[in-house]
Amino acid sequence: MYGKVVEVSFVEKLRGEKRFSGIEELKAQIGRDVEEARGCSGRSRGVC
Repeated sequence: MYGKVVEVSFVEKLRGEKRFSGIEELKAQIGRDVEEARGCSGRSRGVC
């Protein structure tokens, strides 16, 4: 991808800001966010 132009579009916000009680809770949420984002990839706007 070096030397190429890449276009990135934000389709949908996954969630709002959230305060976590500890690193384990944060890591678990990141995992859930990743799974949800993967489910959105390639879909039309507003379908996620």
